[in-house]
Amino acid sequence: AQESKTLRFQVQPPTTLYLHAEHATVIIHRHDEPVITVDTVLQAGFGWRLADDQDDAGVYLVAKRRTLVGGMSRAQFVVTVPHDTHLVLRIEPGTVTFENVNTVLEVPPFNQSSVQIDHHKP
Repeated sequence: AQESKTLRFQVQPPTTLYLHAEHATVIIHRHDEPVITVDTVLQAGFGWRLADDQDDAGVYLVAKRRTLVGGMSRAQFVVTVPHDTHLVLRIEPGTVTFENVNTVLEVPPFNQSSVQIDHHKP
């Protein structure tokens, strides 16, 4: 079973979006409106804890799987933000797609303690 939900936040640019998601696909769109929209699709919605908040600095969204019942759950977030929104994405693990953007993207090196390397693969 899937659960869908749309969150809308009126923002005053420039703003920041902080998204912390586990086992998720995140798709980022940019637009000209002073609104952040997050369309969520949660597989097995009962297996998720979802929290959101907003203050003068930005919008915060955390999506974590519940320990026992969330093991097989996945999520998709389609995020639409104003062009001048600063993005902070913490994805554990997941996929991020940027659509129709013109930006410089900086990605820090992986923390080696969190990366599993299979040395047996050719």
